[in-house]
Amino acid sequence: MEIYGGIARSLDLAPARDAEATKILRDLLGERETVPFKRLHDLICGRAVAVYGAGPSLDAGLLHMISSGLSSRFVHLAADGAVSAFRERGRVPDAVFTDLDGPVADLIAASGAGCWTIVHAHGDNVDLLRRLVPLIKGPVLGSTQVEPMPPKVLNLGGFTDGDRAVHWASELGAMSILLVGMDFGTIIGRHSKPALRGEALRKKIEKLRIGKELVGMVAEGKSVYSLETATPSGPNVPRVPWEKLGDLLGP
Repeated sequence: MEIYGGIARSLDLAPARDAEATKILRDLLGERETVPFKRLHDLICGRAVAVYGAGPSLDAGLLHMISSGLSSRFVHLAADGAVSAFRERGRVPDAVFTDLDGPVADLIAASGAGCWTIVHAHGDNVDLLRRLVPLIKGPVLGSTQVEPMPPKVLNLGGFTDGDRAVHWASELGAMSILLVGMDFGTIIGRHSKPALRGEALRKKIEKLRIGKELVGMVAEGKSVYSLETATPSGPNVPRVPWEKLGDLLGP
């Protein structure tokens, strides 16, 4: 919460509006029978996890993951628009982390195919929550960046969709975390919002900077790596060459 307070001040966010959005998401999820949280924990705990961001290196990273033959040995967590890269290749991630401002059709289709959807509530997406949460038919949990409302809406850390997925993977006991398409530079990938300009682009780049810092926090106590195609993710996140990918999986 202390870290979020600093982020809220730097981006001029309104915690009270985030709290109101959290209540609305709790009520929306309260109207449906949700899959127990323990099933998500059991999926991730003790496993190698790959977290897919929507950065410019996503397509190359996902293609290599598929062609390497190692895909089945990872749990796959996508950040919002990265789900479209999976769908383009006829695949579905195990879970997607989203504040619902991404590719709606792909998010809903992935959910219908059994993908977990971790829906994030914040002050600027209340209309999206009300419109889209009822359309998500697969397993779903809520997330927030302020006080949680368990068991439906949790706060396991993180701020942007990508670094939130990293924090959740860590908290749920991932053995290691591989970043794919998690580029923290100034180039916006085609599965994100490449048309942004001006102030909107400045805020996007600032959020990427924050995401990089939050991933670095996880990497201080957890084995976090990135594929060599991605931009550097900090001193605690070594880049892994393609041919060494299998080394992350243990014996």
